Amino acid sequence: MYDDDDFLLILGIQHFVFCKRQRALIHIEALWAENLLTVDGSLKHKRVHDSFFTEKRGEVSLVPAVT
Repeated sequence: MYDDDDFLLILGIQHFVFCKRQRALIHIEALWAENLLTVDGSLKHKRVHDSFFTEKRGEVSLVPAVT
């Protein structure tokens, strides 16, 4: 009925809304370069899914993953 290529990725739509050129470079031309901000974001994202990670900020304890 429908092929996966018939659908748009939500991330692609977000990139398009933010910057049409960015969307084309990433999703059409397949050009992507890691930088300090993207690496930092990737590391933080991985940490969110780590059920053993905890962080304390003053009086507040952060436990991102709850299983």
